[in-house]
Amino acid sequence: MGKTADLTVVQKTVIDTLHKEGKPQKVIAKDAGCLQSAVSKHIHRKLSGRKKCGRKRCTSNRDNRSLERIVKQRPFKNLGEIHKEWTEAGFSASRATTHRRIQDMGYNCRISRVKPLLNQRQRQKRVTWAKEKKDWIVAQWSKPANSPDLNPIENLRGIVKRKMRDTRPNNADELKAAVKAAWASITPQQCHRLIASMPRRIDATLHKAAVMNDTTDVTQLKPLKAVLSMLPCLFFLYVNGVMLFALLRKPLLLESSRYILFAHLLLTDSLQLVVTMLLYIIAVTMFNMISYVCVIITTIASIAVKISPLNLAVMSLERYVAVCFPLRHVDITTTRRTGNAIAVIWTVASLDSVTQIFVLVSHENKGFTVPRFCDRNSVFRLPIFSTLNISFTIIYFVLVGMVMIYTYIAIMITVKSASSCNSNASKAHRTVLLHLLQFCLCLTSTLFSLINRLWNINRNMAINVQYALFLGLIIFPKCLSPLIYGLRDHTFRHIFIYYFTFGLKSNVRPVIKT
Repeated sequence: MGKTADLTVVQKTVIDTLHKEGKPQKVIAKDAGCLQSAVSKHIHRKLSGRKKCGRKRCTSNRDNRSLERIVKQRPFKNLGEIHKEWTEAGFSASRATTHRRIQDMGYNCRISRVKPLLNQRQRQKRVTWAKEKKDWIVAQWSKPANSPDLNPIENLRGIVKRKMRDTRPNNADELKAAVKAAWASITPQQCHRLIASMPRRIDATLHKAAVMNDTTDVTQLKPLKAVLSMLPCLFFLYVNGVMLFALLRKPLLLESSRYILFAHLLLTDSLQLVVTMLLYIIAVTMFNMISYVCVIITTIASIAVKISPLNLAVMSLERYVAVCFPLRHVDITTTRRTGNAIAVIWTVASLDSVTQIFVLVSHENKGFTVPRFCDRNSVFRLPIFSTLNISFTIIYFVLVGMVMIYTYIAIMITVKSASSCNSNASKAHRTVLLHLLQFCLCLTSTLFSLINRLWNINRNMAINVQYALFLGLIIFPKCLSPLIYGLRDHTFRHIFIYYFTFGLKSNVRPVIKT
């Protein structure tokens, strides 16, 4: 007589069959040829089921039903969103557990198919079609043309698809009804707008094709242009750094309001050079950054651009006081008042940027953490920003121009009325004239953004012209004006040459004339 573990398959089958027929265990044991206790244990184990091994499930049936409701409500959510919503409802489970429970329910995870890019044959077909329909009028676009992706009907189908996203039809009839309702909700105004947009889309297609043809030539010249742009910037940064170092090495110079303002001009122009180089590198490398970082960089660049003309206006006023009020010059142009004037310069130059940031935060309070290409027009997109920028720029340059012209005329009158041997007055007259020249150079720098918007020529030619204007209107005006001003000053010239040559010229000494 065998025990339970020794029962054969035949004996187990006989026990199960006789037990279903209602035979007592004694008879079943006799017919199966085993002990009665073995029959009892087999029947009891068959009824209760064998105890499962392994760890107990961390989710109950109630938890699984809650997860199933979440999946049924939005079946197009990804696994991460479903897991987050489930855990926020108070259920504790890992992401892998969530995945297994969803699979147990019969759902499968799928990755949406990415629409493939156009191949060369499709691009050429699109360009050919666009050239044929370039001269069409709006009335001709009322009938959809035979194009796979440019006709207005494709946009209408896209609108229907977007409206169908929130619908959950259960059968074919409900699907047809939902499609008809979405199609009927399209207004005639939407159709007219799509038809009217076709000429613009045709021009965009042809422009894109021209850009793709010219991209190879432009890309090959990028390294050379980058080197030609960075070398002057680095050289003039070194020159400005030497000038600032020379001023700091001679504290006696910094007791004069004239040299304090000159040091401030060097500092702001160097800051603008650094920011300009950074923005140029970002543009060449097509680097994407978070929007608020781009706002900070462009704001610093905008403030630095406006500080230079304001600083020149204050320097012209200082020369005006020195010539027209020589006895009161020391009392008026003190170090403290010069520091206050610099604070006013920064405050006035920041009004434009602070106003635009306030409007930006008020009207566009989202999307600041989305990486994008750092372009001022892509961040400050509303028309009000362009209006504010143009208005403040006109106000700045009109005020600065009036101050500099007034000081120039006043100093010129003083020079005419003074004796011919008054060399200081004549020198101040030439200094203000130099400030006026610097102001004109700053004014040409602001023309770059205005000229940059007027391109209707070939893309390759436009990029080359923009590069030339970038060097001519942005880099060299900011670099040459402090250099000319510093070399023209007889007192500062010897100190600058000494430190610029690292003291190699023995006949030059940093001596200050008294």
